[in-house]
Amino acid sequence: MALPEYEDFFTRLEFDAHNAIPTFIRGDFYDITAPNDPVFYLHHTQLGRLWWKWQQRDLGNRVRKLSKHGHVENVHNVIDMGELAPKIVVRDTLDTLVDPLCYQY
Repeated sequence: MALPEYEDFFTRLEFDAHNAIPTFIRGDFYDITAPNDPVFYLHHTQLGRLWWKWQQRDLGNRVRKLSKHGHVENVHNVIDMGELAPKIVVRDTLDTLVDPLCYQY
């Protein structure tokens, strides 16, 4: 949580926390069928919560940070949700406290 840079935090979250649980649980959770295991959803909710907690430590600077491998990702990219929901712009998903998300942990 103390890592100030997005890239460092992302790397630790992705390769340590995100990958460790499927490797430990195995079964469906370790394969493309991971959503068959209810733990899959608990695990990804916890990852979202950890991301949120990291943002809260320096909300003014971290809520809009988005980079990957030293390159700033385009926050104007559109996420196509198919038939599940309307398309949404990435920048509108970075702060959970504002519309359309409107939630906090």
